Amino acid sequence: MTNKWHTLHPATTYVLLLLFIIIASWICDIYGVRVTDPQTGGTIFIQNLLNAEGIRWLIKHVQSNFLSFDTFGMGVVTILGIGVAEHSGFINALTRQFTKHHYNQRTIILIVIIAGVCSSVMGDIGYILLLPIAVYLFKGAKLPQQAGIIVALVSVSCGFGANILITSIEPIIVRYTQEVAELNNISQSHIGIMSNYWFSVVSMIPQIYIIYRITTKHLIPQLLKKEPVSDEPNKSLSKKEQHALRNALVFGAIYLVIVCIATFSPWGILRGVMGDLIHSPFIYGSLFIISFGIGMMGVVYGFSTNIYESDKDVIGGFTHLLKLLGNFLVISFFASQLFACISYSNLDEYLLVNAGQWFSSCRWTHPIIALFIFILLTASLNLFVTSGTHKWSVLAYFAIPILSKLSISPDIVQSSFHIGDSVNTFITPFLPYAAWVLAWLIYFDKRSSFETLIRYTWRYSLAMFSVWTGLFILWFALKIPFGF
Repeated sequence: MTNKWHTLHPATTYVLLLLFIIIASWICDIYGVRVTDPQTGGTIFIQNLLNAEGIRWLIKHVQSNFLSFDTFGMGVVTILGIGVAEHSGFINALTRQFTKHHYNQRTIILIVIIAGVCSSVMGDIGYILLLPIAVYLFKGAKLPQQAGIIVALVSVSCGFGANILITSIEPIIVRYTQEVAELNNISQSHIGIMSNYWFSVVSMIPQIYIIYRITTKHLIPQLLKKEPVSDEPNKSLSKKEQHALRNALVFGAIYLVIVCIATFSPWGILRGVMGDLIHSPFIYGSLFIISFGIGMMGVVYGFSTNIYESDKDVIGGFTHLLKLLGNFLVISFFASQLFACISYSNLDEYLLVNAGQWFSSCRWTHPIIALFIFILLTASLNLFVTSGTHKWSVLAYFAIPILSKLSISPDIVQSSFHIGDSVNTFITPFLPYAAWVLAWLIYFDKRSSFETLIRYTWRYSLAMFSVWTGLFILWFALKIPFGF
């Protein structure tokens, strides 16, 4: 029998997963499945999505579930800016000028990898914004554009666990670590946002190498066999295009200075109320700030080259990527219902608590074996619950106390969690940003599906898990400090 699974559209896959969640909630309700919340001590019930209350909730919240799906809103904001920049010819001119002096394809690949890893300092915007940027960079370097999507996706995902900068989720992770340590009378001397810094920085080296190696040796050759890329050199910019590009870049530089002043000066309006950056308009609005800047540079370029002559031409740029937006809208609609139903049913909480209870119930005797199993457990859970803060908010209450009995400090447990939380996020449909990734893959190949995504990324996940876990075990065995 021919396997038809790979022909399923991603939206159809989300529909099937949604039906599975609905049926699972019904079965769990029949058997009275419940668990104890490790934080509050209260009871977590599985909410039935097939009883009268569940059906009423689902019908009532279909629209709000979709409208509150952050991935779709973030994608639309990006499409508007990127669409104008591409439609006006700005992106094409910029990549042609850039690759004129930096045609080395290895440089382009490394730029995307490093940018993806470091993007996690600003939250999840790397998943949304870096993908189209990587697409156009790879196009200018005569590399398969789908490879740019995959490289950006993998790099951003891994950056949450290994980074030279402090990621946006680290303060939240640390807060849970401190809370659990205090609750169990465990020393907090090594707990802080820098407690895993040295290991995180060193981990970047094998990560970058793995992503680069697999991309150049497997992914790009695989895609080139499927669809060869023209090796004709990029056409040089005309004087008019050079002048327009200069105007656009000057505008971009002025815009960047204004944003920096508004963010980093003592009177900056983009800082938080208390003067911080973590909970500031700059961080929360960074996607719009960047997308708006790119879009406006596209507008300046368009008017400078006379491609744009009126506001109607600019609006045409906004609608340039409607084909992409159509698929993204449909996929996002069903994905949003899936994630909302998972949250309503409490199935994710049940899965995490049960996994934590199992781990804490085992009688671990060797610290390395216990840490390895914990990494493996976290990676397995990551296929279904991709939010790192959500997983840690539950697992920390089980892992830290039980591993402390083996003289493993909370900062080391936290570091092991980062590995399992990062090595396979990019291969699961339960990643909210998978809808955006798949919309871009379909934009270049309408036959793309989840099977396509898994086929392109499984090597990264396997290699990352093996090498990163091996480095962690060696680091732990040699008793090297994980951070400050």
